Amino acid sequence: KDQNGKSANDWNFWVYPEDRLSPGARQLAIIDCPPLDRLYPTATKPESAEKLSNYDLVVASRLEAGTVDYLEKGGRVLLVSPKQVFPSLPSKFKPCWWVGDPAWDNNTGTVIQTAHPAIAAAPNDGWCDLQFNGLLNKSLAAVLDDLPVKVDPIVRCLDVHGMLRNKAYLFEVTVGRGRLLVSGFNFADAVNSGDPAIYILDQLIRYALGPNFAPTTAL
Repeated sequence: KDQNGKSANDWNFWVYPEDRLSPGARQLAIIDCPPLDRLYPTATKPESAEKLSNYDLVVASRLEAGTVDYLEKGGRVLLVSPKQVFPSLPSKFKPCWWVGDPAWDNNTGTVIQTAHPAIAAAPNDGWCDLQFNGLLNKSLAAVLDDLPVKVDPIVRCLDVHGMLRNKAYLFEVTVGRGRLLVSGFNFADAVNSGDPAIYILDQLIRYALGPNFAPTTAL
């Protein structure tokens, strides 16, 4: 405040609980997801995707034949990288309307289904504000246009106006009798840097283990 008037500024802060899910009696398997497996030391780390039938949830970075078989028979999978399964583009936090190169990606904005139980407990105003900065930098946006069904993303990556592809940072489908939750967020770097937004990973695991995990689109 001075003779010219008064100026003010304000900043948002996001506060996350430190507690992390303890699987307890539920069987959690983590396959090839360093450094995510450090967050859940009581989880099982199978050497391969074979014989997964006894697990309530499998967290994996890729889908192998055994994981697909587990899904088809009614299993639950959180896939933390869409790259090996779905057409994907490297992405980052900063919106850039002019980026439309098929070999690269960005976003012109994001849309979050705020009421969706997978993300409802993570503080947001319906879009990825700065609390998602670490999760979106070096992330992957899955391109869903070529799928045989229309998928409505939980967290949508808005495309440039000249291409208007259906892109997602987070979405879910059923596979056979099983349920698949797919994330392109960069959880690995978030864990390494101590980013408190790894709370969102914990929320996804809780959701995938819970009764509300019920995708409506079959793939």
